Amino acid sequence: MNKNTLAKYLVNFTDGWSSAVHHAIELKLKEKARGQYPDGYPLDKLDEQMKKHREFYYQRFTTTGNLLLAGSAIIISIIALFVSLFV
Repeated sequence: MNKNTLAKYLVNFTDGWSSAVHHAIELKLKEKARGQYPDGYPLDKLDEQMKKHREFYYQRFTTTGNLLLAGSAIIISIIALFVSLFV
């Protein structure tokens, strides 16, 4: 497995998770907005609020991707260490 294949796999894996989490967050935000404004919510306030949440969660998605990459690197390093010690 070369670097490009591994990089594409990791990007695709994290993208799937990010999309699923993003969809769940969007649904939760809309649900909360409906509860906060039962008579109908003002669209200008909703758009502004959702924009703030999207910006915040985009940073979280990036962090999650970096943590997944770091975790994969640690696992690969541990496997390489055991192979070098016992083989």
